[in-house]
Amino acid sequence: MKRMTSFFVAGLVILGLAGAAFSQTDAANHNVNITVNAIAQLAIVGGDASVSVDDTGITAGEQPNVNEDATTYLQYTSIVASGNTRILTALTDGNEPAGCELKASAVTGGGTEGTGLTDVALSTSAANVVTGIGTCATGTGGTDGANITYGLNLTFASLVETASTAVQVTWTLTDDS
Repeated sequence: MKRMTSFFVAGLVILGLAGAAFSQTDAANHNVNITVNAIAQLAIVGGDASVSVDDTGITAGEQPNVNEDATTYLQYTSIVASGNTRILTALTDGNEPAGCELKASAVTGGGTEGTGLTDVALSTSAANVVTGIGTCATGTGGTDGANITYGLNLTFASLVETASTAVQVTWTLTDDS
């Protein structure tokens, strides 16, 4: 019986040593390099806009009406370095009819989507319309992004009846310098 107990104990010791040999672990590590690139993407949603001058609802002797257009949205994705911002600028090709100066106003979602400015006169020189854009993505739905309202500043004495005239507006999302 002593002998059986010795064999039994020896067997347990061997099994224990074998289990210990199989339960050994090891670890290794390495680096994963992460790069976040600067991004500045811009899209115009809503198609062409239309503004007009007419006499709807006015009485003789009053200034004409300017019918504004608020169907344009600017959608953008921006990633900037810490402490940096971007701006949205606009300029025209200078093809406005006599007596008409195109203007734009922007309404943003706030925060890092920037601050929209109002009644910004557009010309052939770039003008800031949205400032303080940080890292953001405005969304891609039909009414996501900065809502742009186009209107006109009129020099009444210079107005001349004109058929519809296309004025090209160029929007640029750029670093604020």
